[in-house]
Amino acid sequence: MPHFHIPHPVSQQYLEGLVHGFYLEITEQDEVALLIKPEPSILDSIMAGCPLEIYLVNPNIQQKTIILYIHDSSSTPYHMLHHHFGIEDKVVRGFDAIAIKIAHSKKIKLALYNAASSCVYTCYLATNANTSNFDEWLFHVFNTEAYRYPTNLSVLHNTPGSSTNGFSVHLQNRNHRNEEKISIISLAIPDDPSNNYPPIEHAFNYDQFLGDGKHGYHQELGITVTLERFFKRGTELFVSPKYIDGLEFSDYLLLNKNAVIVIESKYVISSKSTKRHQAIKKAIHQLNRAEQSILAGEAGLKDKVIKSALKGTTVVLKVCLLNSAIQLNDDNARNIADSFSKCELPIFISVAGFFNLLTGLVAKKCADRFRQPFFQLDPLVPIVSGKRRSHLLLRQILNRRII
Repeated sequence: MPHFHIPHPVSQQYLEGLVHGFYLEITEQDEVALLIKPEPSILDSIMAGCPLEIYLVNPNIQQKTIILYIHDSSSTPYHMLHHHFGIEDKVVRGFDAIAIKIAHSKKIKLALYNAASSCVYTCYLATNANTSNFDEWLFHVFNTEAYRYPTNLSVLHNTPGSSTNGFSVHLQNRNHRNEEKISIISLAIPDDPSNNYPPIEHAFNYDQFLGDGKHGYHQELGITVTLERFFKRGTELFVSPKYIDGLEFSDYLLLNKNAVIVIESKYVISSKSTKRHQAIKKAIHQLNRAEQSILAGEAGLKDKVIKSALKGTTVVLKVCLLNSAIQLNDDNARNIADSFSKCELPIFISVAGFFNLLTGLVAKKCADRFRQPFFQLDPLVPIVSGKRRSHLLLRQILNRRII
């Protein structure tokens, strides 16, 4: 029978407020619990057994800070950073009490959550925690010159540095795909009872997304749940709208006055460049067809609400969301770029990068700003972003300042 973790109400509330991220808590059994709410492809990597690392940052860099590294890539691991998990330790200043407990824990409870903040899997993982090694590291932190003036925090955003920057606790992760998972059933009631969308029963079991060709559905489910937090479905957000002939128009449409964002989601498992390029080119063709029909005023959609809302559209932003394993750079993106004109190319961004954008908006408490014009476009100026999980941007977005 699969385990189910019931977090403290404060932890659950925190998870529900996250777009994605992690949290740490002490259970009633006085154990450390690591709660991770990742985007779908990162969840897949954890389930497949990729290494996990909890990094206690040297307080001389920044106090009460912990970084979680998810080593889905050997060169650039995915990472999440968090400050202040609770009260400061009474003995070791500059650290949360839970950080000290992690450094002495031989096992940690892992609880994985989906985009709807539902626990989908729980297990225990052994650690390499060594009390004497940690005590020795603490001595250096407070007494050794090199540890008292280490690097700045931004250096740690790509990969853990030397021991002067922090102390690593490695979790001995394993492949969990063949282990029994939790089944979750919930009923979503629309906030506005006047709309025509009936209550939706959501049933989720991670195993249902493990078959060939089903990973994309898992990613789309996560994107849908996340977008519904910011946009009103049926007036601003439309999921998988169809042409009159039944073909899919796009995965998502976001409407905002005279502007529309057309989104395609692609999840490519194969490491072969031909498979990756084939999937991405298919998305680009679909996005261009949608853009052309919108600007021509001939969208030919089934939904009358969308058809009416698209009238007068003057700005179309095309976005292709990719699972985090796909990293486009100057070399492997050239084949794609050479196959299309500059104006035909969309913005490429990973789902994790897209969630980071939404996370920032949550942190600034400005979700309502999505209901106002928040971008301007110059389709002629290309931008290349070299940051991990950001990918290649081929249109310039001039963002307004969001307070």
